[in-house]
Amino acid sequence: MSEPQEDTIQDAPQGDSWTTVPATKRKYTPRKFADQKTSTPTTPVSANTQPNVSIFDNTVSKKKQSLHTAYSFWFFRKERGGSEEYEENMKKIGDFETVDGFWGFYSHLVRPNDMPLPSDYHLFRKGIKPMWEDENNLKGGKWMIRLKKEYTPRLWEDLLLAVVGDQFDVGDELCGVVLSLRDHDIISVWNRTADNEKVRLKIRNTLIYLLDLPVGTKMDYRAHEASLQTGQPAGIPPKFTSETYVVKPRTSTTQGEEGAEQQEEEEVEAETTKDE
Repeated sequence: MSEPQEDTIQDAPQGDSWTTVPATKRKYTPRKFADQKTSTPTTPVSANTQPNVSIFDNTVSKKKQSLHTAYSFWFFRKERGGSEEYEENMKKIGDFETVDGFWGFYSHLVRPNDMPLPSDYHLFRKGIKPMWEDENNLKGGKWMIRLKKEYTPRLWEDLLLAVVGDQFDVGDELCGVVLSLRDHDIISVWNRTADNEKVRLKIRNTLIYLLDLPVGTKMDYRAHEASLQTGQPAGIPPKFTSETYVVKPRTSTTQGEEGAEQQEEEEVEAETTKDE
């Protein structure tokens, strides 16, 4: 099995071009479910081992605030001397379908900056494996944003809350999100259909708004089919392979979500770099 995040590491830029978003400058502070957050955990998952799913109660309470979609937390880490098979190193932490269920898992996870490198956290719709080869991902792709490590915990939490709170508004096109913990971290948003331009733009602009990405931030989109074909015999090329976008100053005077939607419409024909 292939490793979904490797292509995001090889071409990582150097120097000071990484995204920097001070928490005090972000407009979006997702606290829709803050009142459901549990207290500080007393039994966190060890950062030096794979998460021990036995410490979790996988029977999720349904008495409060059911989510529109059930989700699963996953964890990936390839140990030295361990299996080279990607799927064998992928561990499901558990499923949830309520707000309480989300906080029950999330509050027991080791914070990103305390995790050993390299490691990955995944939040995907229940029933979808965080792998290119899953039938729900095969024709899809992902937006990727590289981060400085000091901003990773807050941006990752904001992204998780946005997904669980249905902030992207693209229905089942949104498959899941990934946090790749490396020397410089990467967050990515996976969607079901790579050649659906409207969905790509919607996800891209929602990310810019929700995370308040500063002007100049580089965002890369890559189709999974392109990654799967790397190093393989030439076959039928996918309709769409990749795209790069650099965050621009907002051209609309409209603010908030309406501004993000208007910017999406204004930028349908925006100049982008595409590798056909």
